[in-house]
Amino acid sequence: MARNAHTDPVTGAPALLVTQTDVTGRRAHLAELERNRQPIAAQADALLRLAAPVIRVGAGVLALPRIGALDRRRVDVALAALLDHTGRGRVVRVVLDLTGAAVDDAEVAAGVLRIVRVLRLQSVAAALSGVRPPLARAIVGAGVDLSEVPCHQTLEHALAKR
Repeated sequence: MARNAHTDPVTGAPALLVTQTDVTGRRAHLAELERNRQPIAAQADALLRLAAPVIRVGAGVLALPRIGALDRRRVDVALAALLDHTGRGRVVRVVLDLTGAAVDDAEVAAGVLRIVRVLRLQSVAAALSGVRPPLARAIVGAGVDLSEVPCHQTLEHALAKR
């Protein structure tokens, strides 16, 4: 039976090779990362909520401007913010302003429709503004039916219509 024998380089006698690594620094670094993770996660949640500002723009009228990527998580945050406001009552109309939204996929188009449907269940009329060509293509490509949802070129146009 052969063994991996190590020999002392000076004497040539059999020797045992021992390797040691100090992990104290790594453990301290991991503990520091964990301490920082929680505040960073809380800040990320706060930023996500700020990404869905619901603005009262008239008596019973809210606007929800969307800026940047509009993925499923942001659609959910926007819906939660809207439900928080509509749940308090006296909201009859919501304008989803998509002018600044970076949207070009069918899942997000379906998410917009989901918001509209939830608002309708609460007897709140929904309108869209700022539907740019990529979103229009995504909506049509996904077969999402927005025929009952008023669409306006700008937020100003949407607010002018009653």
